[in-house]
Amino acid sequence: ICIFCHERITSSNDSLEHIIPNCIGGKLKSKGLVCKKCYSELGQTLDKEFCDSLHFMASISGIEKERG
Repeated sequence: ICIFCHERITSSNDSLEHIIPNCIGGKLKSKGLVCKKCYSELGQTLDKEFCDSLHFMASISGIEKERG
């Protein structure tokens, strides 16, 4: 069950979610937490705002990101 919308997660709507956002060096991931719809919506809104606000700190701290 998706932790946000409570939709049943299946193999066709499952997503691979970073537990700690990649933008601050998170490498631990989990499946079965968030459906693709919520993953996409949250990535474009909440995660983006969070990462944008911490980008400077991550850069000066030398945090390596998985996707560059």
